[in-house]
Amino acid sequence: SIFKPRTRYENKLFGKVAYLHRDYDLAQQYLKRAMMDSDVSYFLGKIYYSKQQYGNALHYLTKSLRADAYYERAIIYEERGEYSRAISVYDTILLKYPGSKYAHQGLKRKAFLLEDIGEEAGLSKHLSFDMCRWTCALHDYQNGIEPDAIRQKLGVSKIQWRELLIKLKQLNGETK
Repeated sequence: SIFKPRTRYENKLFGKVAYLHRDYDLAQQYLKRAMMDSDVSYFLGKIYYSKQQYGNALHYLTKSLRADAYYERAIIYEERGEYSRAISVYDTILLKYPGSKYAHQGLKRKAFLLEDIGEEAGLSKHLSFDMCRWTCALHDYQNGIEPDAIRQKLGVSKIQWRELLIKLKQLNGETK
């Protein structure tokens, strides 16, 4: 190429561009010369993931503080059959990034995992997505997320929300 990165920051930028163009080998070269930070670690983790080098992917994703890096780690744990680790990472996303799309997606994946685990274990009590959905809503409510944001996340109308907010407050021990 005509332009050559001269600084660590320029290497990071060139690496991101190469990554977005799916030239993972070139992206990896640039990113390895960049200053290691959450973004660089994330992109290196994604590159190793695309190469199915899951150990290396986890190494870099673990160094990133990005919500999507946590989510990608959980996906890798799922693919490796390490379900308790995946669930633990999904729980961490809920704690560190409540209200984020990764918290919501992680909750869905956790619900499916719990359902599969319950079936494999032969549990008669069904672990449902709704149970996990309400757990997430209660968690958001307890963490001070605006009620209207919770309503939108649940995908319910303002009319339905009046009744559901009462139930949420009951679950939180505020009313009887």
